[in-house]
Amino acid sequence: MKAEAIPNLGDPDLLEHENSEYRHKLTILSVTPFFLPVIGGVESVVYESSIGMRKKGHRPIILTGSFSDRVGSEIIEGVEVIRANQLDVPENGVIDPSNFDFKAPGKLLSKIVEEKQVDVIHLHNYQMKQYAMFLFSFLKEVDLSRIPVVITIHNSTDDDFAHYLFSYLPFSKVIVLTSKSAFDLIKGGVPAGKIHALPNMIDTLKFTMADGQVIRRKMGFGKEPILLFPSRLVGREGVSFKNQSGKGLHTLLRALHLIKREIPDVKLLLMGNDPVYPEKVRKFKEDLAQMASTLGAEDSIRFLDGAIPQNQIPDLFSAADVVVSLGVTECFGMVFLEGMAAGKPVVGVNSAENGVAEVVKDGYSGILVPPNDPLSTANAIIRLLSDNNLAHTMGNQAVKWVKDNYDVDVVVPRLIDLYRQCIRELKESPHTTIDHPQGTVDHPHGTVDQGRNLASPPV
Repeated sequence: MKAEAIPNLGDPDLLEHENSEYRHKLTILSVTPFFLPVIGGVESVVYESSIGMRKKGHRPIILTGSFSDRVGSEIIEGVEVIRANQLDVPENGVIDPSNFDFKAPGKLLSKIVEEKQVDVIHLHNYQMKQYAMFLFSFLKEVDLSRIPVVITIHNSTDDDFAHYLFSYLPFSKVIVLTSKSAFDLIKGGVPAGKIHALPNMIDTLKFTMADGQVIRRKMGFGKEPILLFPSRLVGREGVSFKNQSGKGLHTLLRALHLIKREIPDVKLLLMGNDPVYPEKVRKFKEDLAQMASTLGAEDSIRFLDGAIPQNQIPDLFSAADVVVSLGVTECFGMVFLEGMAAGKPVVGVNSAENGVAEVVKDGYSGILVPPNDPLSTANAIIRLLSDNNLAHTMGNQAVKWVKDNYDVDVVVPRLIDLYRQCIRELKESPHTTIDHPQGTVDHPHGTVDQGRNLASPPV
């Protein structure tokens, strides 16, 4: 993956929001491996939080990899998005060190920081092993004594590699989504003062105003009950979710056979349109069709093929009767927020290994079932599909739960306060000299593994 030319970042036609009101506000650079039109929980959070910050008068900028040869800058709902192939992740998810230009991602980041006068860098999920080469490149080039770098971990926090990175690399804050994740990091040795719990967010109004009939007509559905399994079929690690370490589709398929006995016309709608690993998705869909046939459920499973625009995601959730995601190790579950915001009861897993119980209020906004339990899953879904009053009540309660706790108007101000705190602490704290790949620099976060070169990933 060789570096290409750095895209032109100074096109005045693309900088329509650079005006005086932003000089007294924050400029936030969010960096994410993927962004729209790729659909996923991280992508949705970056999208919603950026729009929310813009509406508060701040200047969010998103830096991400290229997609389908789209490079350079564009404006999406008033937010500048910079796509650069220096941040591209290979389709197999594995970076070949011999073909990786280590300097290019960091130099690009540093250039944007200087040209855009960025106040805060916010990284998303770059602690994952397959993205760590980018992380070290970023930290090598950015002046860490001048600009705070925060990182949000969106996936499993029970990860020794991530614990090491968070403990020894000079992040201003590590954002976790639940208290369970915070405890995981503390247990793994990450200093408690470095951790900040802040949940994902959603624009509730977009979902409460959605029209599910758009999707039902598109799919040729009538009034039959729809179960929506909105998770990707192949994860960002390239692992199929038919495995038990995924989102629990294997459990739902076994439960579907039991559900059909009570509700024969039930349909299971799957997202089959992820463009990141298209060949793996195609192969998995073939395997799934064979599995469904074996279980006698081939007529009950439908795929939402083709790309779905971000602005139709609320319609997708509104089309469902119940939203189901059964990941045993789910860190947060953005799909639960989306389902609840659409007024739908949700079914998830209550596990000591996940944080779902903090997101879904069991018996109030949804039903939580034991891990890997097809019978309990089937019973929960049958109960919701058979009792309209229960489903309606839970759906209404779910909307209130999300609006009160996870709406952009609730969470964005907390995020901005955290950014300002990081900026203030960086200015006020006494600086400690740490070993940095570019030489010795000052940084306020104390001694960070003296003698280790940050350009070399920890062993």
